[in-house]
Amino acid sequence: GDMADYRFATRSYAAMVLASLSRANQSHMRQLMRKISDSKSPLALVQLAVAFKLMGDKKRALELLSAAKNQKFTQVYNGTYSSNIRDNAMVINLLLQHELDDAWAQKLAFSLWKDKQSRDWFSTQERLALVLADSQLAQKFGDKFNYQLAVGDNQFTGPDSNNAFYRIDGLAINKSTLINTSSQLLFVDQVSQGYPLVAPEPVSNGMHIRRDYYDMNGRPVDLKNLQSGQQYIVRIRAQSQRDNIKDVMVIDLLPAGLEIENSDFDSSVNLRDLKIDGRPISDHIDSYKIDYQGYLDDRYIASISINKYNETQLFYQVQVVTPGVFKHPPVMAQAMYRDEIQAVGQSSSDITVK
Repeated sequence: GDMADYRFATRSYAAMVLASLSRANQSHMRQLMRKISDSKSPLALVQLAVAFKLMGDKKRALELLSAAKNQKFTQVYNGTYSSNIRDNAMVINLLLQHELDDAWAQKLAFSLWKDKQSRDWFSTQERLALVLADSQLAQKFGDKFNYQLAVGDNQFTGPDSNNAFYRIDGLAINKSTLINTSSQLLFVDQVSQGYPLVAPEPVSNGMHIRRDYYDMNGRPVDLKNLQSGQQYIVRIRAQSQRDNIKDVMVIDLLPAGLEIENSDFDSSVNLRDLKIDGRPISDHIDSYKIDYQGYLDDRYIASISINKYNETQLFYQVQVVTPGVFKHPPVMAQAMYRDEIQAVGQSSSDITVK
């Protein structure tokens, strides 16, 4: 990673925190300001600008803001979990919170909205930054506004304060119209929610993941011939395609008709000795770093680390409880702080419980 950028980013953040407590060393801050060329993101420059303003040095704060506007974001992997979306959202939050530059914040907001539209996945840091930016934007630009919204035979009009939210039937949205009758800009966002008609296609972006079922003797199972009342072992395998990746969240949704059974392999000698691919499950489990496992009513979740040399393996136990034919969602995984790294497993055919 870029250690110069890392040092500048962490010290700028530290200066901002200390300045908020009136304990920042301005001599150190001025020395840090001489190294602004080390920064690969406008966020660190804005954080240092906030620090100078809090310490009463408006001149240097304005100089840093000017430099931040000309600083383009460059992605580097150095432990700061930065991304273009996270950093721009945090810049908006700081600009408005500390009254540094409302016009630039509004301009960044439209740019951020466009970037967000092209993304389906967001890291934990990005989600938090977007919430903070949205909160500041709502406070600053939350004056009453007018509009006319027509959805089928229904009419909705302003004025409203801060925001207006409408839940619209999916079949009617294509026949809806919205007219802005305010003198100010009207920011409109659309969120669709529903169930897909077909299973998602397999995805392997930087990693891959797969899932298999075995009986209690370690033999592969035909999912079209499950027996009600029987127990089975679920095996999930994940592997990086390029480098070591930490904090990978795995989510395996259960199909209707199956329940997670007691999956504490550590305390069950019989389960740990059960062999799959000629090796006891205990050998598979003890070979990999598993940070967390959760056994919920409708899904199994885990946080793991993966690498490109071998597959990280997960196991849990299920019991078949209801006869019928059920859809089986694919297993999914995503790196929590590198959202572009994600995988969706091969969709299973319908499972049949007899």
